[in-house]
Amino acid sequence: MAAFGRRLVGAAATVAVAAVVNIAASILTDNRTAGWAAFGVVLLVLGIIVQIWLTAPPSEPTRSEQHLRNADIGGSAEIGSSHAVSQVVTDVKITGDLNMNQGGN
Repeated sequence: MAAFGRRLVGAAATVAVAAVVNIAASILTDNRTAGWAAFGVVLLVLGIIVQIWLTAPPSEPTRSEQHLRNADIGGSAEIGSSHAVSQVVTDVKITGDLNMNQGGN
């Protein structure tokens, strides 16, 4: 979802939750001032949390790895991937060719 869409959803959800708190506090305390105070506090706190969540840097993508280990291959072998990965070949006996490719390279 685009940043604008995430902000819009976050803002709408924050106001909706704060409105529910306003109504609940007004009903439970029979005091409209308490309801509006609770609304303001919840709106402020959730607004700050949503903004921190939306502006957090993206996490690093997980690193993909392909391993070929301890094998005897009586012909050719190919290791391939459609995206960039770490490819590791250890303790392998191949009588034919070994072709390694990734990300269209």
